[in-house]
Amino acid sequence: MSRLGDLRVGEMPEAHKRIYAEIAERHGGTVRGPFSAWVRSPELAGHMQGLLLFFRNRASLPARLVELAILVTVRFWGAQYAWNAHEPRAVQAGLGPEVISAISAG
Repeated sequence: MSRLGDLRVGEMPEAHKRIYAEIAERHGGTVRGPFSAWVRSPELAGHMQGLLLFFRNRASLPARLVELAILVTVRFWGAQYAWNAHEPRAVQAGLGPEVISAISAG
């Protein structure tokens, strides 16, 4: 059972609908995990999306190191949703399976 109620797009105020559509477009047509909480505050969602885009597109570190930092952080906090989202990105960015396994094992 979700801790937050289901999102009913048709019942949302216009600002919420816009941010919902933006998030869905960037994340494979779905809004789940932390993004479903963000939609409830369009201002927060706008700031968080900007931060994500900054790290993804403008960070001075290579993608491999960004993903390494993310995996270490999400493993420390036990954030399984984020781990599931970033493990494939880390592989794609060139992080070796032995490194990913070591992080996973703690």
